[in-house]
Amino acid sequence: MEPNEGKWSVKERNPKGFKRKNILLFLWIVFISLSLTGCFWIVEAPGEEPGENGAPSEQKSEDETEEEAEDSTAENPVEESPSEPIEIDPPVETRPDPENRELKIPAEPLELTPVDENFPAGADVLKESTLTSEDVIGYFEEKYGHYGGSFVIQVSVAPDTYEREGTLYHQKEVFYTLTRKEDDRVIGKEVFRQVYREVSLNPPIMDTLDGEYSRVVENDRILREIEERVVGKLNDARGEQGLSALGTASDLTRLARIKSMDMGLYNYFNHESPTYGSPFDMARNLGVALRSENIQWATWELSAEEIHTNFMNSPGHRDNRMTEGFTEVGVGIIRLENGYYVTELFR
Repeated sequence: MEPNEGKWSVKERNPKGFKRKNILLFLWIVFISLSLTGCFWIVEAPGEEPGENGAPSEQKSEDETEEEAEDSTAENPVEESPSEPIEIDPPVETRPDPENRELKIPAEPLELTPVDENFPAGADVLKESTLTSEDVIGYFEEKYGHYGGSFVIQVSVAPDTYEREGTLYHQKEVFYTLTRKEDDRVIGKEVFRQVYREVSLNPPIMDTLDGEYSRVVENDRILREIEERVVGKLNDARGEQGLSALGTASDLTRLARIKSMDMGLYNYFNHESPTYGSPFDMARNLGVALRSENIQWATWELSAEEIHTNFMNSPGHRDNRMTEGFTEVGVGIIRLENGYYVTELFR
């Protein structure tokens, strides 16, 4: 077959409508392609403002190289939430007014005589009822009865802390002033001193949070119910501001209890601990992530409402509690002989 004949023979074998069918098929393929492309845009770019002709305003080219993608990220870096500790505000120090059960040493100078070996052994500075028990009154009646008549016993209590040979001693001094009722004459002034806690000034700090928690925290000193209520009130306040609730983190809670216990044991009230250093040093050494700390102290019983109100009335501490970027909290509230200690930790 001649080449030309073969060429024309193919043309002759196709019907005249072949060209029209091809055009219709081509237009149908284009229509389907455009429809699929529109679906691709909708799936890949939800919520974007459409550009001209319904196309997205911004769309990465499919053939963008890896280097171009890295350059684009460098120009528009992803904004990450900060993870560095934030500045700590001065602690909330709550002190009682003079009429709120604050116990003071008598203002007048006293020539004190220590109680002798006959003073009742059952007297305990941590149980105030024993300090004026019948046995104690009997001790003074026998000792001062020779003055005749009746007398009045005035009692005042003051805490004391002192150091000796690497140990910190907590004690209370109970001052007894005996006055004869007939003529108000002072017939005796005695003091009963009792050490109620000894604390090492160079404690063997453990390497783990669990170990340090077991070493330091006394379970019967923890006010768990008040801790829970404080967290609840905090989250209620955040909800009123449109903020998400903070989850209670067990490691932050344990660390907060350690800090509160440490303040009570070493008789200080500060973010800087003589035992652990700064809150962030303490957290880092015990393997806990920490962003900020609130602390509070009072010499009388604190309720959850008081703790919450005291923090919220302090602008810096309120800011910590209302920080949008925080997601977790730990509250540790410890009751010791010298007061109530509160620590809030955030991250």
